[in-house]
Amino acid sequence: MLDNDGQLVLIKDQAHVTIKVPRFEDGGNIILKHVAMPRVTKGQRWEQVMNEVRMGPVLASAHRLIGALDWTPTARGLSLAFLRPGSDTLADTFAKLNASCVEAGLGPEAVMAARVERLGPILLEMMLALNDLHTLGYLHRDGKASNWVMDSRDASRPLLIDFGLAQRIADGMGCAEGFTSSHAPPEYLLAMERHGQWSWRRQRRGAPAGEPLPCGGVLELLRVTLGTATDIYLLGATLWEVLFPGYMPYIGALSAYCTERAIVDAIIDTR
Repeated sequence: MLDNDGQLVLIKDQAHVTIKVPRFEDGGNIILKHVAMPRVTKGQRWEQVMNEVRMGPVLASAHRLIGALDWTPTARGLSLAFLRPGSDTLADTFAKLNASCVEAGLGPEAVMAARVERLGPILLEMMLALNDLHTLGYLHRDGKASNWVMDSRDASRPLLIDFGLAQRIADGMGCAEGFTSSHAPPEYLLAMERHGQWSWRRQRRGAPAGEPLPCGGVLELLRVTLGTATDIYLLGATLWEVLFPGYMPYIGALSAYCTERAIVDAIIDTR
């Protein structure tokens, strides 16, 4: 879909985020992401887009980590530019693999063997990317198959993207609320539960308000709760996502849940 000027192709327009690709010779390597900010407020979405801006210079020399190249304010929000050496995510890669296995008429065991074989060299690169990020002193906090883009020059080289939830390990700078429900780190949910931050669970059970939040509120709670182990858990959840499509740890079949609250309940109650 072209913009009115005929120069941009719209590839996503959802949840206040618009992503477009310029139409020029190397356009496949450039992503323009616009985040709409209807009101000038410091909400969760604002904190996440500012994290993308802050992380750009931090990641500039990290070859396995793809941060924003540049950004500019607009009348409706903020636009960021990214250079990506590929368009397929890890999710796309395994969706295509699964489709080819079905087309070839492979049985379940052969399909799983194909997934494991494909994942082997990719996993090493994912671990190296996380090590690079942790060595820089930051957590990612949003690991999932759609946040790894495959390098078109090396089919076994995934690159980590989307640093909206990244936070500095030493002092929590950039810490923001938020998680992908199907991949939510249990320690995040349990800490919020312990301090009574899930109002619907308190009301349903008639539970007390919970422990007082630390000085600094929820963000300080997340700073002291989350660490490098959080990213390792999310790496494991990502592997589960591609090896067992439609199922996730603590949850089982994703089709059984229709709301984020139901998924949060399942993870907390299983733990």
